[in-house]
Amino acid sequence: MTLPIGWARSTISAFADTKLGKMLDAAKNKGESVQYLRNINVRWGAFDLSDLLEMRASSTELSDLEVRNGDIFVCEGGEPGRCAVWLEGKRSLIFQKALHRVRVLDDIQPEYVAKYIQHFASKHEFSEFLTGTTIKHLPQVALQRIAVELPPAAEQRRIVAKLDALFARLARARAELDRIPVLAHRLRAATLADAFCEHEAASVLLSDVLEDVQA
Repeated sequence: MTLPIGWARSTISAFADTKLGKMLDAAKNKGESVQYLRNINVRWGAFDLSDLLEMRASSTELSDLEVRNGDIFVCEGGEPGRCAVWLEGKRSLIFQKALHRVRVLDDIQPEYVAKYIQHFASKHEFSEFLTGTTIKHLPQVALQRIAVELPPAAEQRRIVAKLDALFARLARARAELDRIPVLAHRLRAATLADAFCEHEAASVLLSDVLEDVQA
């Protein structure tokens, strides 16, 4: 497929540094106790930091495996390819071997790359990059081979902003859909009450429900 003018097709290895995290080995790990990210902490487009665990790491490991704003963390196992961009600021935190850290060059938008990976996964195109029969994994060399279609930086930012706006609208729509069973229950209750001649109370309840539906 011909790309638009100004776009380029490049592999992740060409525009980003990738690194696997630290192996969890209580018998061998030494140094300072520090919290670390697991693949369970990485959701699509977000992080769940409610249950961070700790491991020991040397000063060199603390430096090599640090977490910075703009780092993309990609799951190596579990749900290979699931990823999010770290925007939580600097903190004492490293990451386990079940995660890849992707650190892009300055002219590449990490949010664009993360959304491209999510698009890549949604089309089920990860299969050729995964290893394992029952439990699938995304090796670092395979991650580095993934091709990304890169527009100019300004276009990357525009695409990310557009997608964020669409995802926000989708979230609001889902929230409204979640309200429907509750509203339906209240409407049924109002209808039954009205049928059994509790006219005044039922009319008020029915009016409230209809206002909620129309809101």
